[in-house]
Amino acid sequence: MPTRSNKDIFVRGFAKALEEKWQVDVQLKARDSDEDVSIFAQKLVLASRSEVLKKILN
Repeated sequence: MPTRSNKDIFVRGFAKALEEKWQVDVQLKARDSDEDVSIFAQKLVLASRSEVLKKILN
């Protein structure tokens, strides 16, 4: 059985947090044809990946 790296454990932790909607504080809504789609996210993650979102979320 291969050993999981710290990076793998860290990434899986983030994925699990999003799946369980843990500490989610933003809901992005989009419309795909006739269907409304919601994406749940964490401000910290969005702001750390995008200067535009960082300014919007501040």
